[in-house]
Amino acid sequence: MSGSDDVLYNFKSYWDRTGWARHPLTGHLSFHDRRPEEIAQSLQTSLYFGTLISIFGRVGIPVRTRDFLSASSPNGEVFVRTTKLPHLVADWLRREGVSSEPAAVGDVNDPRWQRGQNIIEMLNWAFYYLNMYSRETQTMAKVHKERMQLVELSIKAMAESLCSVASAIYGCEIRVMPSWGSSPVLAARLRDNGWCDSDSPFFPESMTRASVSADYYFGGLRCPRARGDHSGCSTAICNEYCRKITPGDYEQVHTAGCRGCKSELVPEQAIHLVEKGQVPVLQWDGDTIHVSAGDDTNAYVTVSHVWSDGLGNNDKENSLWACQLSRIQSLVNELGRGMEMPGAGQVRGEDGNRLVPFWIDTLCVPVGDENRHPGGNRTRDLRKEAIGQMADIYRRARQVLVLDSFILSLPRSADVIDKYLRIHLSNWHHRLWTMQEGQLARRLVFQFRDGAESFEDMRREEMRAFDRYAPQNLCSPLRLLCAVELEAFYAGAELGADAGRDVSARMRSCARYLRSRETSRSEDESVCVANILGLPAAEVLQRDGADARMARFYDLVGRFDPRIIFHNHPRLGLDGYRWAPRSFLRQLPDLINVRDTGFQTTPQLCALLPNGGGLPVRFGGFEFSSDALPRPGSPKLFKPMTDGRGWAPRWPGDTKVAWFASTYEMVVQDVLEETPPLGPRQRWAVILPGVLQRDYLPPPPFRAIMGIIDADIPACPATAKEIRRTVWTRPEGNVQYPAYTVPGRIPVRYVCRVEITLEGPETVPQDAPFIWVWAYGRQQEWCIR
Repeated sequence: MSGSDDVLYNFKSYWDRTGWARHPLTGHLSFHDRRPEEIAQSLQTSLYFGTLISIFGRVGIPVRTRDFLSASSPNGEVFVRTTKLPHLVADWLRREGVSSEPAAVGDVNDPRWQRGQNIIEMLNWAFYYLNMYSRETQTMAKVHKERMQLVELSIKAMAESLCSVASAIYGCEIRVMPSWGSSPVLAARLRDNGWCDSDSPFFPESMTRASVSADYYFGGLRCPRARGDHSGCSTAICNEYCRKITPGDYEQVHTAGCRGCKSELVPEQAIHLVEKGQVPVLQWDGDTIHVSAGDDTNAYVTVSHVWSDGLGNNDKENSLWACQLSRIQSLVNELGRGMEMPGAGQVRGEDGNRLVPFWIDTLCVPVGDENRHPGGNRTRDLRKEAIGQMADIYRRARQVLVLDSFILSLPRSADVIDKYLRIHLSNWHHRLWTMQEGQLARRLVFQFRDGAESFEDMRREEMRAFDRYAPQNLCSPLRLLCAVELEAFYAGAELGADAGRDVSARMRSCARYLRSRETSRSEDESVCVANILGLPAAEVLQRDGADARMARFYDLVGRFDPRIIFHNHPRLGLDGYRWAPRSFLRQLPDLINVRDTGFQTTPQLCALLPNGGGLPVRFGGFEFSSDALPRPGSPKLFKPMTDGRGWAPRWPGDTKVAWFASTYEMVVQDVLEETPPLGPRQRWAVILPGVLQRDYLPPPPFRAIMGIIDADIPACPATAKEIRRTVWTRPEGNVQYPAYTVPGRIPVRYVCRVEITLEGPETVPQDAPFIWVWAYGRQQEWCIR
């Protein structure tokens, strides 16, 4: 055995060498009859010291346990310290250098590539077993749980740093590196300092894993924004950002120091430009609002703001206080100074300086019945037409200026971490429309107390003296992320229409970012997301109501990962779209919550049948008959039928429990409110995201969906002549799959999610009542409606 193999083998065989029992297939540790002190000691020895010694040993750097111990306390207690870690990382960097590009895949003849692969394997191994210990921690008494959580935190912090270093040195893709997540210890520390549970992760859009170091750093600071009690907040969004504007009660505000001024109404010329499909832009000379058409020959700035700061309107007229107009005009003039702004000199102020044209929704999106339907023509809604233009309005603007009162309270000279926090905690960063406005901007600029600054300006200033490969920055890349992460997100490269990825994948990314967003009008969500993804939002606007618009949005997306049907979001209640999320807002989980396995690889996209036709997918499942929907929360036992032939194993030495010899327990979850009427002996389908084989099931609960089978589909598929029966298939060894596949598509009207548990024959009492089901193969095609 080579030296490199020795390191990896010794690391992975720790529990075997120290007498711990592990499951031969899953590797699960047995904690039975182990004292909490034993468990904590083995955790620290194997995954803290073992990981450090093994990873540095793999690159030839000797590390000893005592290098990370300190006995400096007065009573002689020994503490774990990472003081030497940056020095060891510096040695690692000197030996290996950094990678300027991703590592070549499968370059097995390159020793450096082999070292990188071994290190990734060790980090993933540590992550797997750390999660195993964490589950055991939850069963312990408080005093032991607290000690275990401290040990787990030390491992997470150390391993997150090593992941960051390995990624830089070997060019590893982030997706192959584990994400270490937060810690109960750090979560409590954050709460004690006034942070909301939704604030972490601080870099939710990041593909760089730095959640532990971020929580540790920010948890040591008092939250710079007081938001009151967070006990009613969710982990997706703080309640402070969920306040909705009621147009009838809305009041605009004056600027500080204004002693009273009049409200200025936008001229009708702006409305006429919207009628013509043009962009009305404004210039305020202190007395009159001048209106012109914004285009490449008449450059303009758009203003992005939150209505809670008092710059909106009451949905009755397009007007704004004169003091606010003067402030906005002054700010955009300053922003346009030194920039090429064709047409900006056509109107000048009292001081003779040019007035830069600007667009703001308060004045330029028509409101009021007479503006929505000019001249009594009820066939046009100018507000919808203006909203349909907004993607182009923001894309064509030379700059987008962000006005938010919380950001405005910080000076431009502040540290980049403080600037990041101001934006991260601002109302602007948590509204749906402003996400669209920031994503679509050519250049996004934030107004601070004493001047405006773009993300590019912030990054340039910070990176001037920043060494991203310094050991301390690799171990904790906090400053780098504060300087670049929001810029990368609002640049929209991942989400935009030219991103080069399928729109369904971009929709999935977008849905993750919408978890902490809110809007006062639920029907606006699908419009904003369509704009961000480069879809024709005008077609979405043709529908009325949030659900109808969302359905049209899905028609425009067109193709989906079939695993989306198993998502955890609330669902649309419209026929043909019951498989689909009703909203992406305030939803923490990913849209795709089914893991990839060797048995369920990432499937091909499936095409939606538009206008309510449903989503065709291919998955295994089973069918049963019942007069009523099983009561939610009440377990039911199911057993697949074998058509009476009593199939037996088809090869020598097979000992696995076959699918048809197993019993399944099913519990109904969250039933859709709009459940269709049921008939006598109603036929139900349960559709499964993976293979129902005991050794390969994901950790319980195993979530599936259930729905009503179309009455036109013949019953009893196992006896029908058209059935194609594939009793056994063995593409991955001794794995047994369900046997029946019906030619053609089975329409199913979604009703609810269910949780499935695979029970062994020995755990089910002989007299336990169960329901016979017909099982379908994983290539069965369904149409989820």
